Amino acid sequence: MSHSALVDAVHALARCRDHAAILTVVTHYVRRLVGADGATFALLADGECRYLEEDAVAPLWKGRRFRAGCCIGGWVAAHKLPAVIPDVFADPRIPHGSYRATFVKSLAVVAVRPDDPLGTIGAYWGTEHHATPDQVETLQALADAAAVAWTNAALIGDLSAARDRAEARATENARLLTERTAQLEVQARAEAERDRLRELLQRSRKMDALGRMVAGVAHDFNNLLTVIIGFGEVIQASAAGTPTQDLAAHVVEAGLRGQALTGQLLRFARAQPFTPEPLDLNRVVADAQPLVARLVGRGVRVTLEPTADLPPVSADPVQIGQVLLNLASNARDAMPDGGRLTLATVPGSLPDGAPAVCLRVSDTGCGMTDDVRTRLFEPFFTTKETGTGLGMSIVADVVARHGGAISMETAPGSGTTFRICLPVCSGQSPPPSAY
Repeated sequence: MSHSALVDAVHALARCRDHAAILTVVTHYVRRLVGADGATFALLADGECRYLEEDAVAPLWKGRRFRAGCCIGGWVAAHKLPAVIPDVFADPRIPHGSYRATFVKSLAVVAVRPDDPLGTIGAYWGTEHHATPDQVETLQALADAAAVAWTNAALIGDLSAARDRAEARATENARLLTERTAQLEVQARAEAERDRLRELLQRSRKMDALGRMVAGVAHDFNNLLTVIIGFGEVIQASAAGTPTQDLAAHVVEAGLRGQALTGQLLRFARAQPFTPEPLDLNRVVADAQPLVARLVGRGVRVTLEPTADLPPVSADPVQIGQVLLNLASNARDAMPDGGRLTLATVPGSLPDGAPAVCLRVSDTGCGMTDDVRTRLFEPFFTTKETGTGLGMSIVADVVARHGGAISMETAPGSGTTFRICLPVCSGQSPPPSAY
């Protein structure tokens, strides 16, 4: 036996990471180191010798168990001495019945970890052989290296099991954290929705009260204006060709402006009927283009960007037209030196994910500050010297009545884009769009 072979065996054992690999290495190198015809590795546990692995010219006892008191391995462990037996059938320590079916004539067995025996390594010959002291010493050196490797493999196994348990705990903790986070998110959304609904209810109550008051005042005021306009027209007709005719004309004109204002107030108060129908938003925008162009003036170029084959929306055409004109009017005021107004239709969705068709109104005007943007939809809020502050409030109210949503993007000097999304109609479709 060369020392290099023993060094190879020790290196091979050092690379083992589990007990199965150690068993294979040990039985292989036993035969190589001492020229044996067979080799075994037996584990001592619970008063038994358990033959775990073998490498031999013919089967030995792999997978079998023997009581330690009836096994040469048990004798080696009990006496903490090697056993060298040239003739197994002449030695009383050998259970002859277990050997008759094998090729074994001679053997040498050493303990793995002699001070606290873990198991035994056996070398077997088919002819009578007396193991030399060098061979026994070599077997013991291999057994000592196997003991260290066995302990290391057990530690590696424990570490691997601990790592697996830690990973399992981490996975379970992550699952619990995800579930708890989801629960908290659901709870937070529910609380946010409750707060939003409470705010909407409070706003609705205030708006209803304000609407009833405004409707009553507007109705009475409109009746008075009707009388004023009527008498003004009578005076205007009877005073033809006199300075009084011009004065009467101013009275009539002021009365008509007052009626327009009361019309806005009545719309704000929801006094006008709401009659939704299947509506082609592309057609609404196309039909409104001439009126929008006249409203914004020649200095503003009006551009249409329709998306073809959009589904119809459920909407009141009169009120949607009013929304479009209100937005166009605001865009005109934001572009005193001219610019571009773009009316586009695109597919979209509502906040709850329901399908929608969206009207996008974009201008290249002065944009809005954050203060103006946050108050834009408040009733009677205006930045114009002659404004009523009702236009954008009416827009928001109309969109809400349609079950839609409105959003905007704006910044000082960067223009403004309004996006109004209306729910897709589930009823009868309108005539096919040509846009």
